[in-house]
Amino acid sequence: MASRMTCATRIRRIKCDEERPACERCTSTGRDCLGYEIGLPFLSRDQAQPYRKLSPRCNESDIVRWKHVPRPLAVLPSGLSPKERQAFHFFREQTSYSPPGLGGTDTTWEMIALQLSLAEPALMCAIVAVGSLHQARTTRSTNLLMRTYAPEQFQFAMERYSRAVGHVQQQIRSSQQQGSRKSVELVLLACLMFICVELLNGNNSLAIQHLQTGLRILYEHLYGPMPTDRNQRRLILKADPRSTLDRLSKVYIKLEGVAASMFGQDQPILLASLGRASASDPCPTPKVFASLNDAQLHLDVLTSAIYCARGELLHLAEEELRTSRDVSTLDGKQLRCLVSASSRLVNLGENPRLEQHIRALERSVAAWSSALACIPATSEHPDHQFRLLLDVQFFELWLTSSTWLDRTETVGDRFDKYYPYMLSRIEEYLKGAFQDSDYLNAPRAGGPLRAFALSQEILLPLFGIAMRSRDTRTRRRALLIPSRLHIQESLVDSDFLAAVMERIVDEEETAARTMNGFPPDRPLTCNDVPEAARFMAAHVSTEDGHGRVARLIGCQWAAPGDQELTLKDYQFTLGELGSPSQGSIFPEGAFPQKLMYKSSDVQ
Repeated sequence: MASRMTCATRIRRIKCDEERPACERCTSTGRDCLGYEIGLPFLSRDQAQPYRKLSPRCNESDIVRWKHVPRPLAVLPSGLSPKERQAFHFFREQTSYSPPGLGGTDTTWEMIALQLSLAEPALMCAIVAVGSLHQARTTRSTNLLMRTYAPEQFQFAMERYSRAVGHVQQQIRSSQQQGSRKSVELVLLACLMFICVELLNGNNSLAIQHLQTGLRILYEHLYGPMPTDRNQRRLILKADPRSTLDRLSKVYIKLEGVAASMFGQDQPILLASLGRASASDPCPTPKVFASLNDAQLHLDVLTSAIYCARGELLHLAEEELRTSRDVSTLDGKQLRCLVSASSRLVNLGENPRLEQHIRALERSVAAWSSALACIPATSEHPDHQFRLLLDVQFFELWLTSSTWLDRTETVGDRFDKYYPYMLSRIEEYLKGAFQDSDYLNAPRAGGPLRAFALSQEILLPLFGIAMRSRDTRTRRRALLIPSRLHIQESLVDSDFLAAVMERIVDEEETAARTMNGFPPDRPLTCNDVPEAARFMAAHVSTEDGHGRVARLIGCQWAAPGDQELTLKDYQFTLGELGSPSQGSIFPEGAFPQKLMYKSSDVQ
């Protein structure tokens, strides 16, 4: 396999015109293009020059613990126009510095980009583009699906974006012979900026393409041509990252986990590793973690391994579906939803290697939990916010690994008592993040985008709780948080997520009340929701230009004794920001009484 990756237009020797948001010469031929081509030569560690240590002006552990971090580059760079200076200042003060404990678990790469931008036009233009778009989001459209910007500001941001792409392409051309580490670091940092631009503009698919490009550059720079076998594509993470590449590796691995969990990337491109894995112990875990940073590193590796295994289940499920039933009438989105649900029905007896691997991962999950429990935890500890976040992120991973082979949704009711407890942990975390401000009852429509970050913290766990719990009060409590947060974590926007979650919950609860003959306002428990009212998998999508119209595809056992899963396809309109939900049993501004559980309830 060649180590060179190129823009798709190169197949027919068509030169990319480098325009954003898409190359016209590419789109006219029906191809996807990121506006730049990648052709950095392989550079082995033996050939490499010594690592460049680009440490920020504060200790990395301070960033992780959300202490106050002094802003680098106190003086704005010279040579910028007033609009560029304003966008750069906004990025430095707002985009790269979220509220303490929210969206700020790993901002090292952003500070490095700020430092390098003084000498690198590609990063300067990219930072200005991101800062400009983020600043524009401080006033929100009532349309949940479309990012609405003033035409002049949008054009300004896209022009800087296009310039950044051009500078990156020029950097690649000039470094094709040398293959310097500096060039690789620059391109990887620029890729992260491009991901931010696309996320702020609502183009998740292009953001994922930039992510995949960056992952390939990173791997081929460190190890050479990427193997065809996914299990051999291991990216070794460092417990004590000292170089820029070490830090960037952690950021890219985290992002890929999000893409694999919710946004159509069936399996991670790379498998994170600490360099000592085996078939019987794919994620070696110490009996006691040296620190919470050590626990986070092992959790990242464990997350990568679990989503790689889930990718194998999805692949086997699709193979079984294509041989057992006619799927030719399904479109791609329907097939994806059906495959996701069918992955829980895969016969592992015919694949003993994967079955053993899954059991080994489940042991690794238990080992991680035990190792973390050995670290004392009190609410007065300075690392309490970090500990809360680890608890929340691990809970979602634990549920994923505990339910990925459940043949029905009702079997998952065994976890029902844990959801209120974990919601209380999320609420405690957010209370600390917003420094006791009344973030839930603050006005939403027209308010600022409180935080934007590439890190993933509490939105996915909230989605998991709302999807898995069938208790009305628990679900609505989980729905209320993202509907009021007004933040974006990586590929997930809290407003859009809340609207999507609410529609799924409404469909299930309406069906359950109809089947039981209950009145429409009766709260439900898990015992009130039959299997035929539950989705085993749900897929929500939108189409460009359709405003607030969305599509929900659900997959379920439609009746007892069914041998095949049933697909249901809906179209719906998302409500405006700030409007009360028709399906909510809580009045606007109210918050249900908390249902507390002891920490010992979660093993």
